[in-house]
Parts: sequence; structure tokens; C-alpha cells
Amino acid sequence: MSRKNIYASIYLVSLSLLMYEVLLTRIFSVTMYYHFAFLIVSIAMFGITAGSLSVYLFSDFFARRDTLYNISLASLFQALTIILSFAAHQNVEPFFTTRSLNAWWFVSAFFVCALIAVPFAFGGVAISLALQKYSQEAGKIYAFDLMGAACGCVAFVFCIDFAGGPTCVIIAAFFAAAASYLCGGFNDAPNLRRAVILCAVLMLAFAGVNKKTNYFGLHLVKGEIEENVIFEKWNSFSRVTVAGDPAAPKKPFGWGISPAYPVAQKRVKQLMLFIDALAGTPLTCFKGDTSELEFLKYDIINFAHHIKTGGRVLVIGAGGGRDILSALVFGQKTIAAAEINGDIIKAVNGIFGDFTGHLDKIEGVSFVNDEARSFIAREEEERYDVIQVSLVDTWAATSSGAFVLSENSLYTKEAWKLFLKRLTPEGMITFSRWYYPGNPGEIYRLASLAAESLAESGAGDPGPRVFILKSGGGKEDDGIGTIIVRKEPFGPDEIKLVSRKAEELGFDIVAGPDTRKDDNLNKILAPAGRSEFISKFPIDISAPTDDRPFFFNMLRFSSVFDAAAVQQGIVGTANMKAVKVLAALLIIVFILTLVCVFIPLALRGSKRPGRDSLPLIFYFSSLGAGFMLVEIALMQRLNTFLGHPVYGLLVVLFTLLVAGGLGSGFSAYIKPAAEARHIKKILLAIIFIIAPLSFLTAGITEAAGGAQNYTRIAAAALMVFIPGFFMGMPFPMGLKFASNGHRALIPWFFGANGAFSVLFSVAAVAVSLAFGITASFALGCFFYAAALASIAAAAGANEGAK
Repeated sequence: MSRKNIYASIYLVSLSLLMYEVLLTRIFSVTMYYHFAFLIVSIAMFGITAGSLSVYLFSDFFARRDTLYNISLASLFQALTIILSFAAHQNVEPFFTTRSLNAWWFVSAFFVCALIAVPFAFGGVAISLALQKYSQEAGKIYAFDLMGAACGCVAFVFCIDFAGGPTCVIIAAFFAAAASYLCGGFNDAPNLRRAVILCAVLMLAFAGVNKKTNYFGLHLVKGEIEENVIFEKWNSFSRVTVAGDPAAPKKPFGWGISPAYPVAQKRVKQLMLFIDALAGTPLTCFKGDTSELEFLKYDIINFAHHIKTGGRVLVIGAGGGRDILSALVFGQKTIAAAEINGDIIKAVNGIFGDFTGHLDKIEGVSFVNDEARSFIAREEEERYDVIQVSLVDTWAATSSGAFVLSENSLYTKEAWKLFLKRLTPEGMITFSRWYYPGNPGEIYRLASLAAESLAESGAGDPGPRVFILKSGGGKEDDGIGTIIVRKEPFGPDEIKLVSRKAEELGFDIVAGPDTRKDDNLNKILAPAGRSEFISKFPIDISAPTDDRPFFFNMLRFSSVFDAAAVQQGIVGTANMKAVKVLAALLIIVFILTLVCVFIPLALRGSKRPGRDSLPLIFYFSSLGAGFMLVEIALMQRLNTFLGHPVYGLLVVLFTLLVAGGLGSGFSAYIKPAAEARHIKKILLAIIFIIAPLSFLTAGITEAAGGAQNYTRIAAAALMVFIPGFFMGMPFPMGLKFASNGHRALIPWFFGANGAFSVLFSVAAVAVSLAFGITASFALGCFFYAAALASIAAAAGANEGAK
């Protein structure tokens, strides 16, 4: 069997693994919550690590059969377990969605981790066996491994858009079955060879049938059975569904409806559009008569329209079109609506266009399918009287967002300063978030964001420029706060107008130019003492920046298990829980790393690496940690810059993997005799590239934020490709170096690299949350420096042995 077959097999194994990994981040975000989707990254790398270690620990077992046979068998089991583990996960999920992090949560978390990790373990076996048998060609094999993973990104984007999430699971399994066949390990076992062909054919047929029937679909979402779903569409960063009865009038949906709203008012026909079965936005039946939508004047999120009418409005996060209808009801002149999700726009204006009134065809209304911040940065001449953002959440994991937790580019100082620049002299920014008396975190953080942004924009004291109102009335209507911010102070007539309308509608003004009902808000908005107060507050209410863009994750790591601090967040504490889950994940992956690395050493004393191999263990471990730290930091930094979740996957992750693959392939041509010397030079190059990279990326992203898409994509690809090319070299070169004297330990080195990749996939996010993205770059530099010291020690030991 030719080496080309091995390369093709490893390419498809890696393609299948990466495709399935990213798929699971999407599916977990739907079936559970976005912070559980982040778990997939760690599970995948843990599974691959466990598989590679099994090759080391059970080498006698694998020696019984030919390596190609073992690779084919592992690939076949990878294909079968992709389908079986996904189906089994659907039955244990309700236990995993428990809201308290108790002992049962940890037990079920371990169980789900083990279940989902199985196909990744078989993939790890296949890759590790190939690297062990052909260690002198590690550069080429690793190159095809990375190239396969890169193409897995592309395959995921196109397949999920065409076939949907569950069907893509079957397609990912098919690629693994194809890898089993191409490897050629079953050439002397015709029955197994025919079985592989049959499996591949059945998988393709099953995928085609499932696309039509959705038989192999999601049975439970968030632990419950979905009802009345009349539309479903998957894409690479969301699952959009529409539910309800379009013919049934009902009480108007409202976030913060005034208690003054007449309950007996005319009912309206509405549907609910959900993103990942959680974030909801209403589709309202509209036939062109705005008088039918008077209830929108009673919602607190629309309060800014009472202050300014007949103006230019920008709606960020158009969703089902409710904010657009609100602007129409108040008589605003023009309305631009930015919506990042093209499938939502198609649903609102196309599939359900007759129901919603084809909002895109109304004079003065325009839709933009783009991330709002990127759109605003490019529209340098546009000025708006009202920029409205109503409860735009990050409760869904994007395909790349699973690698970066939940950054949001709308809630940073840099974003708000840009919004302020795009206002008319009397224009306003209005954001609405959850605000319960016992859960004030989000409004406090918005106030902090407003105060800091105004100060850095040169506007002066925020007090005369900020209104914060809270919904009142019935219990179910409590919990929404709206902040209205402008560059110029509100005038006396405007202050009287706000006070009068708030009294008419039953809303509370908790902060304003002449109102101070909340002492904490007073301290946040006051220039003096603000920083000290914020630093001592139980949760993190500091203004997020592009370096720490985690608005929703306010729980400090020092308060992870402090119930009082958690309750400072939002109702249900969903986003607060994300930090608790991250802390729990750190514990879980630490235990898994311990189990994968140290316990196997203790149990298999006869195969224990000697002292002379310790520098190489540190070398490969440091590479795993450094690579993950830099990869995640790049994705966090550039996701905001690129402005679309798909670009985060196709540009950042794809480019990094391709660059690493090319670097790995290039390293195959370096002579083994000069391996250690060249590794040192490459590691030095990586350090000197990464060290300034965090500052360069920050500067370039700020300077080019308003550039056209192709310019930003090219800039991001270049910023990723250069470090990625060099980062792809040290691992295969290290394997070639280790093969001279430590060949039997290659699976162990592969496993150590994977174990630390698992650990630092979580630690990297924790570092960014606590200290910022720049700190992740710095820590990545440290580990590459540690790798440099380790390879120098290993080379010195080899010289001494001679």
C-alpha cells in the first residue's frame, strides 16, 4: 500500500474529527447552553490524547496485527461511534442540564465527556499509530492531519447549511469510514473490506433520507420536547426555529410592558422565532396599519422614541422585526436594521413575509446582513438619532465561539465610543438589559460602560447625559432596565418629558440628570471614586474592552462558589453560571489530565520513560499549552474584527490549520542531523513573532475596523498565517528528533502534547476572562520559551550520551 493512501486516510480521519467537533459545539448550544458547547473542545482533545496513550500503554496488543490493519479498524470504529455516541448523548442530556453544580452534575459531566470522547479516541489511535510507524515522515503526516482539520472547517460550514446539524453527524461518520477504506488495512480481510464499503454506502443513504425526514434529529432541547415548531434552519452559528399558531390572536408579547397598558386591548397574532431554542424574538402579524400596534408604545425598551420622533434610527439585532415596527409606530423617518443572521432575515422577510408584512419592502426601512459594529465602522458618513439594542444576548455558541466562550463586540468601550461618534448632536444610544432588584449586575455594568465611554470620548460628567429606567407593574413585567445615553446633556424640557412619560407609563427612573434612587448607580456614574467602587464590588461590573470583551461573564473566579455573588447577575444566572462551568471544567480537565499522564506512568512501570526523556515530555507538553493559548487568543482577538462568526471559523481556524500544515510539510525537508539546531531557531522565531503580535493585532484591528470585508479578511489571514506557519514545525520536528533513541515513547509524547492542549484549551479562556487576551498571548510566549529550554536540555543530554 502506498504512502499516499496513509496520507489520504489521516487527512480524512482529521477532517471527520474536526467536522464532528465543530458540529457538536453547535448541537450542544441547542440541546444545552452555550457554555457547555465550549466543553466540546476539551472533550475532543482529551479523546485524541486518550487514544494516543492507549497506543503507548497497550503496544503489545497493537503489535499483534499490521499497523495498517489497526489504522483501518480504528477509523471504522471512529465512524460507527460518531453516530452511536451522538444518539446515546441524546438520552443522557436531561441529567446534564441540571442547574446546580452538585456531585451528580460532576458525575453526569464525566459520563457525557467519556461518551462523546469515544470517536475522538479512535481517531487519536489512528493518528498516533501512523506517527509511530512513519516517525521519519512525521512532518508530512502531521501536515495532512492539519490540512484535513482545516478542510473539516470548510466541510462543516457547507454541510450544515445544506443538510442541518444531525445529518452532518452522519456525513462526518462517512468521511471516517472512507478513511478506513483508503488506508488499505483490510486488503487481506475481504469480509471486513466489504463491511466498510457497506457502512459507507449506508451512511450516505441514511444522510439523504434523514435530510428529508429528520428521523435522526434532536429529540430534546434544553431537557424538553419542542412543540409547535413550524420552521427549522441550521447554519454554522445558529439553529433558527419558528414556533406557534399564526392564526391564533394572543396577548401582545413584550419585554417590559407598562402597567398602564389596557389589558383588554386588541390581541395580535404573533409567532416566536428562537435561536438555539433559547434566545427568542417575536414575529408580529402586520398588514400596514401601525395603529394595530399601539402596545409597542407601552414597552420600556422603546422609551427613547418618546424623546425623539421623526428621526433616523439604527436597530442592532433586528431579529423578528419588533424594534423596526416600534420605530414605525413612533413615526421615525428612516430605519436601518442590522442583523448578523441571514437565515433570520430570510425567515422574517421571505418565508413568513406575508405574515410580517414584508418589512424590507416598506419605504424608509432597510436591512443589512452584517455584524452591526463592522457595518457602523464602514458607514463613516452616517449619523443616527437613535441607536437601539434590545436584549441582544450571547446565549448561543457560534462555531468558532465555542473556542472563545462568550465575547460580545457590542458591549465594549471601543464599540460604544464608535456608537457615540455615529450619533447626531442630540442622538441617543439605548440599550435594554435584565434588571431585577436582587440581580442588578447587567445594568450596573452598562452604567459603567456608559460612564467610561463618555469620559474617554471627551463628553464630560456622565450624570447629565444618562437616563436609566426600570419597568414596573405586574410581577411578570418586572426585570427590564433601559439605559439612554447621549453626548450632550439632556435639556430641561427633555428631562420634564422623560419624567412625565415615565409617570404616565408607570416606569421608575432610577438614575437621571436630576434623579438618584440607586446609591450604587450614583457611585458608578460619579467621576470621583468610580474605579475604587467598581474594583471592590462583589462581581465584575467594570467596563469591558476589546481585550476583555466578556460583558456577560461577571463572576470573578475568586467568587465562583459564592452564591451571593452569583445572584448579583441576571435572573436564572445563565451567564453567571458560565464562569462556574468554566471553573468546574478546569477541575474536570485537570483530573482527566492527571489520569491520562501520571496514572499510566505509575501503572506501567516497565514502560516508564527514563530521566533522559523528561526534557522531551516537557517539550511536547509546552508545545500543546503554547499552541492552544495562541490559537484561542487569536480567535478571540479577530472574531470581533472580522465581524461574522463564519469568518472566525473559515479565516482564523482554517488559516491557522493550513499554515500549520504547510509549516509541518516544510519541516519534513530539514535534515535530521540538524534537527535540534533548527528547532531552536524556529522556537525563537515563534517567540519573536508572538511577543509583539498581541499589540500588532490590537492596533491593526482598530485601524482597519472600518475596511471592506475582503481587506479585513486578508489582514486577519496574514496575521494568523505567519505565526501559524512556524507553529506547525516544532511538533513534527520534535517527533523526528525523538525517534532517535525514544521511538517507543512517541505515542507518549503525542499524548502529553494532547493532555496539555486539553488543559490549556480551558485555561486560555480563564486567563482571557481574568486578565485579558493580551495575557493569553504572553503566557503562550512563556510556554514556547519553556519548549526552547526543554529541547536545548534534550539535545544536551543526547550530546552527553555520545
